Amino acid sequence: MYTPLKENTALVKETFIDFIEHIFNESETNIPFSKLYFIVFSQLKILNPFQEYMIETATPMITAIIHYFDSQNLPNPEIGAQFLFSTIDGVCINYLVNNKQHSLEQIKQKIVNNHE
Repeated sequence: MYTPLKENTALVKETFIDFIEHIFNESETNIPFSKLYFIVFSQLKILNPFQEYMIETATPMITAIIHYFDSQNLPNPEIGAQFLFSTIDGVCINYLVNNKQHSLEQIKQKIVNNHE
């Protein structure tokens, strides 16, 4: 888990940006792990034994993002968090498939701008 995002920690803009940077940096620098993550996540027979652990691991991050969105007075923070993580997953998958045609820097900036 990304350590600065803990359930009881109040996020600020800088921490949110650091989190987005961290996710994309991990995708860029640790491609084998990122590919394995999405392989496990996309295959139910493989995912099932690890699903509870993955939910436990992700819940504090999701909760922190929901609280951050709420503190920023963004509408529907829960839906916003679901959309954010779905967007990140989609961007990362597309990057792993064809990283030469993706400007992750511009995408990161768009994600940050959309959640200010």
